Amino acid sequence: MSTNSAMPKIVKKRRGRIALSILAALTFAGCEASDSLQGKVTYNGEPVAQGSITFLSADGEGAGFSAKVVGGTYSADKLKLGKHIAIVRGVEKIATASKEESIKQRQNNPHGLATDFIPEDAKGNAQNVDITGGAQTLDFVLEGPPRSG
Repeated sequence: MSTNSAMPKIVKKRRGRIALSILAALTFAGCEASDSLQGKVTYNGEPVAQGSITFLSADGEGAGFSAKVVGGTYSADKLKLGKHIAIVRGVEKIATASKEESIKQRQNNPHGLATDFIPEDAKGNAQNVDITGGAQTLDFVLEGPPRSG
């Protein structure tokens, strides 16, 4: 009778060990290095304080992704691997100097939204990049016309 009552305890211990082994294996598998992308963004030698980078699929077939630029740096961890075209945007609020200028700006920007100061054809913008996975660093050094204002 003691043999029968001891059997469930042994089975429970084995099941518990198997469950722990499976959990440990899944945990370690999840700890593999994930894909990430980071870097610095400058325009005419100055860090881009606020903006974004959009990574468009180079062949136009796959999905792209984007990253926010803050303080001259960006990072992304939800990547689409492959060849992309990277388009950098830098945004700033429009400063108004006079009533006439304010009226003119409202015609072009009625809601006073932030405007992009980096032209798409700036040197280093809309460049081809290859997102390979793992921990990758890509810096964007852009040059173009001086910022207005």
